[in-house]
Amino acid sequence: MNRWFDGVVTLLYEGPTKVYFVYTSDGKAALFPRVYDRNPGVRVGAYVRVRLIPPPKYGKNKEVQDLNVIDRPVDHEVN
Repeated sequence: MNRWFDGVVTLLYEGPTKVYFVYTSDGKAALFPRVYDRNPGVRVGAYVRVRLIPPPKYGKNKEVQDLNVIDRPVDHEVN
């Protein structure tokens, strides 16, 4: 899984650990503090480019391994 996917941060779960969720063309992925703390600009609604890793043994969501915050894609801009 060394491909990059464009996606959008859609949800913040504020449990014991704040976890964002990113939706991409490859499905939903969890975004943990070890990744988003290194990337300013992560917030709900942000467009991101992510590299994913498979879910842990007992997990159900893929996880974000690397992340870059990007500008809005051209085909999604509003005039």
